[in-house]
Amino acid sequence: MPGPGCSGSTRPGAGYRLNSEVLGFGPDDWLTVVRLPAYAPDLNPAAGVWANLKNGLGNLAARDVDQLAAVVRNRLKRTQYRPALIGGFLAQTGLSLEPEPP
Repeated sequence: MPGPGCSGSTRPGAGYRLNSEVLGFGPDDWLTVVRLPAYAPDLNPAAGVWANLKNGLGNLAARDVDQLAAVVRNRLKRTQYRPALIGGFLAQTGLSLEPEPP
């Protein structure tokens, strides 16, 4: 579910039904419901982030889980400071952060 300030939510293959209250929102309301296929990594920007993060981890011989967690945190932090890279993950999906015009 979206956090504070988020404009909507997408959830691939959600195993629940949308009730009439959710479906009754008008186009001017804050929630946009987008139904995705059950498995759609090409529509998920997080899949690109994880693919980028895992690149090079195959040759890492971590001593323990703590070292592996530290490497993952470090790589996520480096990704956070590269907005063009993050924008590329979003652009690769063909999705946009801007709402669709009515």
